[in-house]
Amino acid sequence: MKILLKIFRILLISFGIIISIFNIFLIVGNIHTYIHRNDWKNRTTPLSMSTIDTLCANFELTDDNPLCDGERSIYSRDFFTVIRADFRPYEHRDDTNGTATYTEVQEKIGIFLIYCEPVATDAHGISSYTCDYDLRGDRTFLMGIIYTYPDNLVFRIMTPMGEDS
Repeated sequence: MKILLKIFRILLISFGIIISIFNIFLIVGNIHTYIHRNDWKNRTTPLSMSTIDTLCANFELTDDNPLCDGERSIYSRDFFTVIRADFRPYEHRDDTNGTATYTEVQEKIGIFLIYCEPVATDAHGISSYTCDYDLRGDRTFLMGIIYTYPDNLVFRIMTPMGEDS
């Protein structure tokens, strides 16, 4: 019985050490992520005032909105939340009510369109196409919008920053 208790104690201590090491890796990973959270800014520059003015007007944002007040540098990714909220991709919803169409997207950000892929049909028979938009024009923060076909509704909005909708 004493031998079983010793073995159990050793296993328990070993398990505790493994969990502690795992937690240390998690903490170090979070610290690294926090320290490097703005590294993407080294690959791009803020949007021009004319681009900001266009986006603020097209999305009907007021001058007191932090994106439009001219008080700080604004980057492409700063507009992502506004764009996603306005276009309402329906990927995670059954309801397409309020989802923007290709035409509505073009009215607001069409001047930033780089390229649209041809329509493709997947193995499930669903047809779609993707268009890429670049608000800055430096191809660093591209926004890909997947449209369903033939109804041309916004299905998904993708970014290189892991903020996909």
